[in-house]
Amino acid sequence: MLYRRAAGDCSWSEALGRTYSVLNNCPGSSVESERSFAADVVLHLVYLAGLFTFAVVLGIITDDIGTHVDKVRRGNHPVIEQNHTVVLNWNQQTLPVLQQIAKARHESGGTMFNVPIVVLADKDKDEMDDQVVEELEGTNLRVMTRSGNPAKPSEQKRASVATADTVVLMWPSDLSPADASAQQAAVLAALKTAGGVAGQKIVVQSAGQEVGEYDAVQMAVDLARSSTGSHDVASLATAGNERINQIIAQVANQPGLEDVFADLLEYEERDVTERGAEFYLSTVPEHLEGRPFREVRRSFPDSVVVGWISPDNDKLHLNSRDTTLVPGNAQLVFVAGGSTEQQALPEPYEVNNVRLGGRRGKHLPPRNITMLCFSAEAAASALKSLVEFTTRGSTITIICESPDTEALTALKRRGLKLNVVNGNPSSRTILESKASRLQQANTVVLCGLEHREQAAADMQVVASVLQLQKLASEHKKRKQPLAVVATLNSPATEDVLWHTTLSFYAEQRAAAAAEAEAAALRKQGSGRKVVQSPEEAAAAAAAGVQPAVSLHLLRPDELMSGMLTQTACAPRLAAVFSELFAQEAGHEIYLRDPRKSYGLIVGKPIVWKDVAELARKRREIAIGYTCKIPDGTTLLTGQHEVNLGVRAETVVELQAGDKIVVIAVE
Repeated sequence: MLYRRAAGDCSWSEALGRTYSVLNNCPGSSVESERSFAADVVLHLVYLAGLFTFAVVLGIITDDIGTHVDKVRRGNHPVIEQNHTVVLNWNQQTLPVLQQIAKARHESGGTMFNVPIVVLADKDKDEMDDQVVEELEGTNLRVMTRSGNPAKPSEQKRASVATADTVVLMWPSDLSPADASAQQAAVLAALKTAGGVAGQKIVVQSAGQEVGEYDAVQMAVDLARSSTGSHDVASLATAGNERINQIIAQVANQPGLEDVFADLLEYEERDVTERGAEFYLSTVPEHLEGRPFREVRRSFPDSVVVGWISPDNDKLHLNSRDTTLVPGNAQLVFVAGGSTEQQALPEPYEVNNVRLGGRRGKHLPPRNITMLCFSAEAAASALKSLVEFTTRGSTITIICESPDTEALTALKRRGLKLNVVNGNPSSRTILESKASRLQQANTVVLCGLEHREQAAADMQVVASVLQLQKLASEHKKRKQPLAVVATLNSPATEDVLWHTTLSFYAEQRAAAAAEAEAAALRKQGSGRKVVQSPEEAAAAAAAGVQPAVSLHLLRPDELMSGMLTQTACAPRLAAVFSELFAQEAGHEIYLRDPRKSYGLIVGKPIVWKDVAELARKRREIAIGYTCKIPDGTTLLTGQHEVNLGVRAETVVELQAGDKIVVIAVE
């Protein structure tokens, strides 16, 4: 109407067509060459109104699409996937397990663990998403989360559990032991009911003997295993404190093992020049079926065969006798670097006739171990593991506030001396007392911090290390650094500890050098004969200072999640981990002195396959070696370069302080 009035001589149909074409920006329409200025203004206003309307409509549509996309992304609708990996339940090791899966895929070139990884837990989905994004930043692992109760079959469908290739059932740590056991049993029963794809791998994380009285989980595991050809089920105790206490006990008796455990149990991001090692399984090749174990292990030059698993009853034969025949379809257990496929030679490689030297019998000397336990409730569990792994003739002193002395004393076994001290393990007065036996101690173990908030636990470790290095530096008769074994939750805290300890060591060296230089100058000024110049005396004094402590730090969540991840790749590996870390008599990992144990000449090159044969003469399996870090901080930090899964033809030149890593019974 406005346009018709402004144009003057325009019909209604012409005015309507003109405004419509301009409003909707139809092809060929134009606001130019109008009959009057007023008509020109009206058409420009119509054009602007059309432009604004289009922008509003476009914005509404875009926002609506974005909202629906976000709902799909954040929605709790069922995942439509097959042959993927599912993680059920959420605890403090769920994120480390996802990290280990990402590293395993990177190390294997994407052949391990089918993606996506679907996490189903009774937890807020947005919260899970935020934590996953933050923790897995920098990785290309595709993770989807769904909120729901894993024990309900209807909610298991959200993760397509029945069609998954691998299912990892985490321990629900937010429940009581009885409820957690019941929940896992219900999940396994639902999985059995759903059937699952043929050969579906199910790994159940348990809390070990700490919840041994609740046997519902084990019954459900046995039930799931009874499904012929349906499920490959394994249970592994990596939740709770039992397994980490066993590892701490082994490190306390053999400082340096923490580096071996980290290399062997964790997947790590390595460049092409680095060679880490983990456990793997592979079926024995046809041409090696029925042949002696000696010939089987010598047929794999690029890895170390440590045993085999029987195809009939899944019995583990670790460190088997060389004359034992390996049956067909047996699963060989390897320590190898970054590959699940091991290539066998047509015939075993030849070995040299090597002569065994060194000593026979037990290799571990008695030790004096002091435990600083910050929780009376955790004292019995920690002490039980330490007692089981400690050599006879050793002395264990435990310092704890209000300990149950009768219960702790009952854990003592024959051949060990046990002292229980009632006191605050942070008290300098207690630590300086004769009862603490710190002056005689080889090792101090910090334990009982697992029930504290993670940051608070790490702060206590830092405070205790500062105390111990000060006290140890005052023990003038100490011949070796005091080995401090502790667990940490944060890598940042680990960096702080190393920096602090290095700084303290540097200050000790500087003080000794200054004192020696001053003494040499006084002697020089008095006219007496001087053997060394002040500079030489200072350098000699600094070189003679040993660190007060050596640090042996463990990251429990990373170690346990690495063990769980390897088992998820091959469920039968659970038997290997149980054998190596169980408290009952069995195989363990040891660090051997090359000269004392096998008569090797330090500094003389030798082919690794000859080292392996020397170990076999002691009925041991050599899986690698540790050597000093070239930067000279090994003594202080306790760290060594670890080489596992060594190739048979590798030439090694072992030096003083290097160790051979073996699997053996002692």
